[in-house]
Amino acid sequence: MGMNGIEPGGGSQAAAEATCPLKLAMEIAGGKWKSSIVCLLSDGTPRRFSEIRRVMPVVTNTMLSQSLKELESGHIIERIQYNEMPVRVEYRITQDGKELQEALNRLNRWSKAYMEKHPECGTPLCGECSFGRKEKAPRNECGCQCGGQIRKDRRRTAMKLLNYEVLEETGYKGFVLRQAPVKVLQFGEGNFLRAFADAFFDLANEKAGWNGKIAMVQPASKSTSGRDRVNAQEGLYTLYLRGSENGEKVDRKRVISAADRCYNTWEDWDALRELFCSPDLLYVTSNTTEAGIVYDPECRPEDRPPASFPAKVTALLYERFKAGMPGLVFLPCELIDDNGKALFTCILKHASDWDLGEGFAEWVRTENVFCSTLVDRIVPGRVRDEAVLAQMEEENGYRDELLDVGEVFGVWYIEDAAPQKLEELKEVFGKAGVNVHFVPDVVPYKKRKVRILNGAHTGFVPGAYLAGFNIVRDCMHDEAVRGYMNRMLEEEVIPV
Repeated sequence: MGMNGIEPGGGSQAAAEATCPLKLAMEIAGGKWKSSIVCLLSDGTPRRFSEIRRVMPVVTNTMLSQSLKELESGHIIERIQYNEMPVRVEYRITQDGKELQEALNRLNRWSKAYMEKHPECGTPLCGECSFGRKEKAPRNECGCQCGGQIRKDRRRTAMKLLNYEVLEETGYKGFVLRQAPVKVLQFGEGNFLRAFADAFFDLANEKAGWNGKIAMVQPASKSTSGRDRVNAQEGLYTLYLRGSENGEKVDRKRVISAADRCYNTWEDWDALRELFCSPDLLYVTSNTTEAGIVYDPECRPEDRPPASFPAKVTALLYERFKAGMPGLVFLPCELIDDNGKALFTCILKHASDWDLGEGFAEWVRTENVFCSTLVDRIVPGRVRDEAVLAQMEEENGYRDELLDVGEVFGVWYIEDAAPQKLEELKEVFGKAGVNVHFVPDVVPYKKRKVRILNGAHTGFVPGAYLAGFNIVRDCMHDEAVRGYMNRMLEEEVIPV
């Protein structure tokens, strides 16, 4: 009797194939890339398409997409789509996939033993994954088609995750503030704010003795992955600022300890309501994208939480008002004109629509300050090259899932909307020596920024493109293009 219940040699071949469990298994897991995908996801960590693609540089996007779809239809992996803008999709192994990986591990061991007996039948595996080793690769290195990335990825996973205890073990000598009252509530836990406002507050702690912490908030996503990453590292992350300063190349590294923890509005709404009524809280910063500060008439005060950012703030402000607490200073960083005034207008509109009372509306107008701001810092964010990232973390002595990279130049213009209520912030930022300026109106500075930066690009692109240049870096290395741009800025743009 055969394994499928059919006598060997008996019955038709078609009937045998139709009922053979092994044939089904080969259809589900067969193909050049499926077993490698299952191997990569077997640790249970959800990964994006781009992350899988980096680990498997040989596979084409089309083939990888097809393999993922087939594994999903076979219930080996699941596709998770988060309701965010832009849409974020991750792939995660299922229980069926884990069981398949166990079978593949046994098959892998059989395959290696077989090839040791019969080396003429194939190339040995790299020992770290199910890709075949390249023919001429050194025996002591992973020369397979994964480029050694799975080995590096597993070595990264084996490193300790950054937290205060791990940082102390590394012998880090830089400034660290472990405990302090939360003075800033920040809507947004992304790369930009962590490389910009949070870095300024961190320097204020070190150089001006500000002694304040930042509570981050995931403003829109129902997924808690961002919150969990921040909290797993106790708010710590490594920031690299790179570029040119005074004609000198700069590459600075600093562990930022200004963050306290992160909240998710959907999971931690009651905790946020309590925090918003804290007497220690002074400031609210935000970066909820250009579409974040908009009025949504569908939001209601009984929503837990309301959907839009302004509606959330309105509900939280009402809790603070009822608790008899003083108002707050708002420092929105969204890239829209008059971001402070836009947020203020939305809040008053919600207060009116929700019938929260004239007393609350007056408190919003007179006790709170909504400063329009202008921000400028290029923040590429996370290092995309896995080999470079692994080297950086090897040097640091820890794994950092929040590692951030930004341009060394950064400037923050804040509208001096209420000088008395901004006095403390002016003092601490002044002592810290950070590039923050309090100005009567941010509009002239925005015009200057747009005209210089956008004007420079617009001015040299037509000629540079016709000369065969495709990226700005190459244009800046050409004396003719660079010289033309500098003369245009000095003679035509900056004077006016």
